[in-house]
Amino acid sequence: MTLRAFLIGLGLCFFIGLWIPYSDNLVQGSRMGLWTTQSAATFLFFLLAGGINSLLRWVRPTTALRPGELLAIFIMISVANAVPSRGVVANLFPLLTSAYYYATAENQWAQLLLPHMTDWMGFSDKAGIENLYEGLPPGEAIPWGAWLRPLAAWVLFLLTLHWIFLCAAVMLRRQWMDNERIPYPMTQLPLAMAADDGRAVNPFFRNPLMWIGFLFPLVDGSIDALSRYFTFIPRLTVFQGSLSFFRGSVSFSLGVDFALLGFAYFASASVGYGLCFFRVVNVIQKAVMDVWGLSAKDASMGVFSQYMPSMLIHQSMGAMLVLVLFGLWIGRDHIADVFGRALGTRPDVDDSDEIMSYRTAVVGLLAGGAVLAAWLNAGGLPGWISVLFVAVTLVIFTAMTRAVAQGGVSAMYPPTNPSDVVISALGPKLIGGPGLMTLGHTYVWGTDILNFAMAPIANGLRLSAEVVHGRRWISWGIMAGVAASIVGGLLLSLKLSYEEGGLNLNAFYYQHAAQYPWTFLQTMLKTMPDVDAAGWAYTGVGAGIMTGLMSMRRRFLWWPFHPLGFPISSVFGGMWFSVLLAMMIKSLVLKYGGLRFYQRTQPFFLGLILGQVVTMGIWLFIDTFTGMKGNSILGGL
Repeated sequence: MTLRAFLIGLGLCFFIGLWIPYSDNLVQGSRMGLWTTQSAATFLFFLLAGGINSLLRWVRPTTALRPGELLAIFIMISVANAVPSRGVVANLFPLLTSAYYYATAENQWAQLLLPHMTDWMGFSDKAGIENLYEGLPPGEAIPWGAWLRPLAAWVLFLLTLHWIFLCAAVMLRRQWMDNERIPYPMTQLPLAMAADDGRAVNPFFRNPLMWIGFLFPLVDGSIDALSRYFTFIPRLTVFQGSLSFFRGSVSFSLGVDFALLGFAYFASASVGYGLCFFRVVNVIQKAVMDVWGLSAKDASMGVFSQYMPSMLIHQSMGAMLVLVLFGLWIGRDHIADVFGRALGTRPDVDDSDEIMSYRTAVVGLLAGGAVLAAWLNAGGLPGWISVLFVAVTLVIFTAMTRAVAQGGVSAMYPPTNPSDVVISALGPKLIGGPGLMTLGHTYVWGTDILNFAMAPIANGLRLSAEVVHGRRWISWGIMAGVAASIVGGLLLSLKLSYEEGGLNLNAFYYQHAAQYPWTFLQTMLKTMPDVDAAGWAYTGVGAGIMTGLMSMRRRFLWWPFHPLGFPISSVFGGMWFSVLLAMMIKSLVLKYGGLRFYQRTQPFFLGLILGQVVTMGIWLFIDTFTGMKGNSILGGL
């Protein structure tokens, strides 16, 4: 990584930190930070690599950014893209204040919740909270100073969290990339955009097939956007639909997401068909459970674990646990090398191709985990439960990262989250009131996980293999970019909240999600339910099934369905059809055209991805200048 690449990347990371909160809260159009597609980063990279850098190559080639520099910039901005929306920043101010603002005589939050609140973790200034939600009175200034203490504590936590994600990803990279050779479908687009053949416009942007693919989402999304401006323009419904059986008890969405279709085209057939197969199994399983009356919800799990029957949620958690542990067992020789190099007992292990040394990664992971556990413990969570919570967090985020890196799954959320797992497994009595309130604050980053930094970090490590010079500086570039995105997002979010009034911004953040953890914990503190024994049993069932599936995958070559789809089958939703369509097209292409024809068709599917992202970005800018609100298109919910 060169100095100019670092500075350009840092500036773009800060811009992303500003742009996403602004568009989410004021424009309220397509959410460029919502999914692991990293739409804002891809859109900006399109302008940089396809526009500005192509112009530089034409006018003054010696000043143009080299492919390695472009990829280093993309790594920084793609990770930064995961920060300002639901990943972190969007939830921070609402959740630090909502327990105070929404406390009423009816919900009894003042008596049930607030006595267990740690002062430095939240924000309790009454006038400051009212103004945050309702806007500043004329002549009053934003109370920046009052926010310094809680923001300092939270920035420390969030930077440490992203640091341990980075360390864990570095420790796993060689096993995933070199030993298991997972395909990293989401890296194909930046690799193509950064390529250089010596001409002003690189081969990707000269390929007509790419632009044909680009037109599909451009036309579809633009017609959809224009229909909100002009009511006489009908919306396209060609790419939507559903299929129901047995009087609606079994239903399959048939919607097509262009980006997911494009990414899935680069995944292996076994992974793609496995994602679809286990989704079908899950839907049928849910229908059978409905008929048999087994669809009850576990009261000790919060709203983000209520999308499916609790039996399936616990089952998925068991499967995620096995996915991670089984993967570590398969890569045990590599993990031994990592720790051996870190401890100095294996000096022959070469880690020069990593963005940080194995010693830094191991020490950083352990030290970072200790800081997170100490932070949670200082908030009121018992020490050993804090350590358990950090471990559960790493398991869930690693499993989700594997799904993104191996399957190209760009739009999903986890079946459950760390706080719900810990509360359900241990019971609220053991955790206690202060511990429950601390877990409630983890809703800032650890529950509504539609986008998270560990996935682009893993993809970035794949891209880093193409960066020849200054590779070790990429780790610092990533962390600097995360910090810039956090700072930009926090500053603008706080400014918008006080100037516009949080209640006038995005209703999901300030009115709905802001109350989710406290409504849930209100029930927990009132009833104090016992440990959910059934949850443990269903978790064991899921772990057993996943163990069998992964063993079959290794022992029987004829087994066609990769088990990666099983842990996320309960939340794969309407995305399955896009993957199925991609697999069917890919199978036909390989069967009748062979590998060379498959490679020739790839630009079309990359065009689908790029066209969706660019169309969303274009209409966000148009809506910003026209004042249109809520013009969300192409799955940018």
